[in-house]
Amino acid sequence: MPSLRVWLRAPRNLMVLFLLVMLLPAVTLVALGWRLLEQNRALESQRLTELREGAADRAVRGLEQALAAAEKRLARGELDVPEDAVRVIIGPGGIEATPAGRLLYYPTPPPLKEAPEGPFREAEDLEFRAQNY
Repeated sequence: MPSLRVWLRAPRNLMVLFLLVMLLPAVTLVALGWRLLEQNRALESQRLTELREGAADRAVRGLEQALAAAEKRLARGELDVPEDAVRVIIGPGGIEATPAGRLLYYPTPPPLKEAPEGPFREAEDLEFRAQNY
C-alpha cells in the first residue's frame, strides 16, 4: 500500500501545467506594462513639444503686436526717434530715406527680365486662334 506521502505529492505534469498557466499571464503583464511605459514616454514627449510650440507661438504673437504698435506710433510720429536716425521706406516705387542724403548706399533691385515669347507662342496660337484649350 502506498504511503500517504505518495498520495499527497503533486504530479509532475500538474506542476508544469501550473507553471505554464502562471507564466503566460506574467509575460503578458510585463509586455503590457512595457508598452504602457513606452506610450507614456511618447505622450510626455508630445506634450513637451506642444508646450514648446505654444511658447513659441506666444512669443511670436507678442513680437508681432509690439512691432505693429511701434509701426502705428512711428506712422503717427509718436515714437521717440533719435535726431540722427534715418527713416527708410522700401516700397514698389523704390527706396525713400528721410531725411534725404544721410544714407551712404541706396540698394537698387536688379532689373527684371521678361519671359521669352518663343515657348509660349505655339500654346497661345492653339488656345486663342484654334480655340483648342
